[in-house]
Amino acid sequence: MRRTGQAWSTDLIIGVLIFLIGAGVILSLLASKEQDDPASLRIESEVIATKLVTQEDIRIAPSNQLDMAALYALAANTTEDYGRTRDRLDIQNEFCIYLQDEEGNLVFIQDPTDPTQSYAGAGSGSGELNLTAQAIPCGLPCEMKPDGTCTVS
Repeated sequence: MRRTGQAWSTDLIIGVLIFLIGAGVILSLLASKEQDDPASLRIESEVIATKLVTQEDIRIAPSNQLDMAALYALAANTTEDYGRTRDRLDIQNEFCIYLQDEEGNLVFIQDPTDPTQSYAGAGSGSGELNLTAQAIPCGLPCEMKPDGTCTVS
């Protein structure tokens, strides 16, 4: 008795595998290109800079002068509700707003009413965005020490 059925040739199987692998490589390259696009990050940084000067509810530099109280309020609000701040800034990527002095040292954002309370920056508050060699995370509150260092609280 002879069996009948569909026969799969080795050439057909190899051809389908090569096609699937090629499609997977192309899709993964396209997906990684979208994530690492520096142009989108540059555009979002410009959006943040513009909104921090012009948008009423998050303005930190009225008349082109930095208002430390407004900056501290932004840092505190960002720590409490990072998602809401990202929505107000109308951005998709993670961000960290921080200050440096002329020598490149980190300037802590101090509470105007209590100089011992500070933030290392306004941002995600995750350990992924460290601002210094001492691994101070962006956006986490810290306590200022008399020697000028800041300990994350």
